[in-house]
Amino acid sequence: MAKCSCCEGRGFITCDCTEAGGSSPDPECRSCNGTGKIDCPSCGGDGEEKWQ
Repeated sequence: MAKCSCCEGRGFITCDCTEAGGSSPDPECRSCNGTGKIDCPSCGGDGEEKWQ
């Protein structure tokens, strides 16, 4: 399973997705894109995705 963290302004949250194109169980994250990364539109700062 792919895991990534993304900045939501208040810190970092962890988002899991079962597979590329799947959906995240975390309601604050959108479904995974084709690369298996999580699209977190609310990221602040540089909006960089931090892979764990």
